[in-house]
Amino acid sequence: MPTSSFPWRPFLLFLLPFILQWNFSRPEGGPPHLSEHSLVPLLYAAVTAVCFHRLAIWLFRQDRNEHGPALAARIVAGIVAGVPMVFLLQWSALNGARDIMGFGEGNPAVTFFLTVLGWGYSIVDNSMVGFGPALLGYVVSVGLVEESSKAAVGLYDFSGDVRDRAACGFVAGAGFGIGEALLYCFRDYNGDAEWPKYVTRFVFCVGLHGCMSATAALLLADTPVLARRWKVMFYQMLLILPVAFLHGLYDVLLERQFPHYAVLVAFLICACPAIALWVYERRSEEGLVD
Repeated sequence: MPTSSFPWRPFLLFLLPFILQWNFSRPEGGPPHLSEHSLVPLLYAAVTAVCFHRLAIWLFRQDRNEHGPALAARIVAGIVAGVPMVFLLQWSALNGARDIMGFGEGNPAVTFFLTVLGWGYSIVDNSMVGFGPALLGYVVSVGLVEESSKAAVGLYDFSGDVRDRAACGFVAGAGFGIGEALLYCFRDYNGDAEWPKYVTRFVFCVGLHGCMSATAALLLADTPVLARRWKVMFYQMLLILPVAFLHGLYDVLLERQFPHYAVLVAFLICACPAIALWVYERRSEEGLVD
C-alpha cells in the first residue's frame, strides 16, 4: 500500500492567485513605475530567479548541494531559451514549415504539430470568433507551444525521482516566466505601467508558469517506451494537453475580459503541482512510474 503523505509545501503555491486578484481589484491611475528605457527589470529578473530557485529547493525538498546547480542551470536555460523557442515554433507554424529549422524533417508528428499550431494561431488572431473556437485556438497554439518549450528545457537529459521531476519542471517554467516578464517590461510596461503590474508579472506570472510546468513534467512520467520517435512525441503532446487546456482557458478568459473567472482557473492551476505530486509519488511506490 502507498504510504506517501500529501505534499503540503507545494500546496502553498495555491496562495499565488491572490496577487492577481489584488491587481484586478486595486484602483488604477498612478504614475509609471519605471522610465521607458530603464534597465531595472534586469535586477528584478535576477532577484526573482534566485528566489524561485530557493523556493523550488524548499517546496520539493531538494538537496541544495546535490540538486541546486542543476536547478539553477534549468532556470537560466528557461530564461535564455524559453521565449526564443516559442517564437521559433510560432514562426515555423505560421509560415507553413514542415520542420523546425531542420529538426524533425520527415517526422509526421512534427509536421502535424506545426499544422495544428498554425491553425490555432490563426484562430487566436481572429477577434471575430466565439469563445469556444478562441479557447480551442489558445489551447492548441499558446498552451501547447509554451508547455512544450518549458518541458523541453525542464526535462532535457533528466534523471531522478518524482520530486526531482517536479522541481526541474517548476524552475524551467519559472525561468520561462522571467524571460517573458522581461519581454513585457521592455516592450509594454516601461514608461507606462504602475508598480503592481511588475509585482504581478515577476511574482504571480512566474509562479503560474512554474506550476504549469511542474504539473506537465509529472504527467510526462507516463511517456511510453516506443520504437518510433514520432509516436513518442505524439503521446507527449496528449499527456500535456490537460495543462495546455488550463493554460489556454486562463488566457482566453483574460483576453475576453473575464478576470474573476481567470483567477479561479489560476487557483486550480496552482493547486495542480501538489495534487499531481501526491498522485505520482503513490504511483511510484506501486512501481507504475519511474
